[in-house]
Amino acid sequence: MDLRTLEIFTKLAENESFSQTAEELHLTQPTISFQIHSLEKYYGVKLFQRTTRELFLTAEGKILNEYAKKIINLNRQVQEAMNEVNGLKRGELTLGASTIPGEYILLARLKSFQRKFPQIKISLKIADTEEIIEEVLEKKLDLGVVGSKIKHRDLVYEQFAKDKIVLIAQGKTKVKNFNLEDLKKQPILLREKGSGTRKTMLEALAKENIYLEDLNIIMELGSTEAIKSAVET
Repeated sequence: MDLRTLEIFTKLAENESFSQTAEELHLTQPTISFQIHSLEKYYGVKLFQRTTRELFLTAEGKILNEYAKKIINLNRQVQEAMNEVNGLKRGELTLGASTIPGEYILLARLKSFQRKFPQIKISLKIADTEEIIEEVLEKKLDLGVVGSKIKHRDLVYEQFAKDKIVLIAQGKTKVKNFNLEDLKKQPILLREKGSGTRKTMLEALAKENIYLEDLNIIMELGSTEAIKSAVET
């Protein structure tokens, strides 16, 4: 008994006709009959009930048909999975990442991926979240890794990693009893428009009824490293 025999069986069960099944599968009716007999012999049961006008499954045939379809479908899934793996043996992968994933999270994982698939050429573009999402939508990038979601009907998001946004200050700044209201009194360095970090932070503050116009923004910078350097100086 092999997969092809099960495929013939399920097609005959669907059509309830030897002639139609033979035509669709480009086989002769005797060939189909032989395959069905071999299945019946293998399982020791009668699979079809035949009359002068009708052909239909027996109770045993219905059971086999249910499992045969699952086996055929599972085999199809295995083939698809194998094809996906084979497809990773060579080619090019064009990725985009916003600054936090691109600079702190993604590189180590890409090294691991490249060791596993050395024939894959990887190119990585780092930009702000809005630009990366735009290029994914324009199909300029195969995949984007960003720090926040921008809803769009053509996008699907999957969680890749977790991160935490923190407030940093110079060492001489007293932050022991610092609260959110104190933010309004302090000069603040903020990420640029289009940044996922900026979007996430402003959304979190808005939940506490603190908005961009409430803050004393003295400078907007294009990366987290730039903000860290500015705070240190």
